[in-house]
Amino acid sequence: MLLKHTVYIITGANRGFGKSIAEIFASNAQEKTSVILIGRNRSELETVQLPNVDTYFIANVSLEGSIQVEETIVKPLEEMMNEWRDNDVAPITKIVLINNAGSTGDLSKKVEDYTMEEIQTYIDLNITSYTSLITGFIRIFKTYASVTMTIVNISSLLAVQAFPNWGLYATGKAARDMLLKVITKENVSLNYSVKHNM
Repeated sequence: MLLKHTVYIITGANRGFGKSIAEIFASNAQEKTSVILIGRNRSELETVQLPNVDTYFIANVSLEGSIQVEETIVKPLEEMMNEWRDNDVAPITKIVLINNAGSTGDLSKKVEDYTMEEIQTYIDLNITSYTSLITGFIRIFKTYASVTMTIVNISSLLAVQAFPNWGLYATGKAARDMLLKVITKENVSLNYSVKHNM
C-alpha cells in the first residue's frame, strides 16, 4: 500500500493569512505531510513553527514578472522535487498550491488616478507572476503518477462585485479566478478550489 504523502506549497507564508494557513494544515496533519513555505525573507519564514510536519523553504523570491518567478520559485521548486526523488522521500500522493501572495494597490486612488508605472507594477505582481507560478506548478506535477493536484485561489467578493477605489485589486482577483476556470476546462482531472477571502 502506497504511503500517503501530502505536500502543501504556500506563497506569502511568512506572516498574516499565509502563516495562519500553514499553521492550520500542520496542526491537522494525520499522515505524512510536507509544507513548502515561499516568501521574500528566509529569516521570517523560519519563524513559522509547524510541528508534526516536514517544513521546507523557498526564500528570496521575486514576484516582479514571469522571468523572476521562473528563476526564484519554479526552478528551485523543481530542483527540490528532483532532490526528493533522489533521496527516496516518500512519493507525493497529493499536492496543494495555495497562492496567497499579492497586494491591494493604492486604495486612495480612482482608476483615473493610476500612473502607467503603477498599473504595470501591479499587473506584474498580481497577475503575471501568478500566471507564471501556476504554469510552472502544473508543468512540474502533471507528470507525477497517481498525484492529486489542487490549486487554491484566495479570491474576493471584488472579483465579481465592483467597489470604488478597488480597481486594480478587483482586476487582479477577477483575472485569477478566470485563469483557474480555464485550467479546469483544460485539465479535467485537476482539482480546482476557490477560497474567498477579502
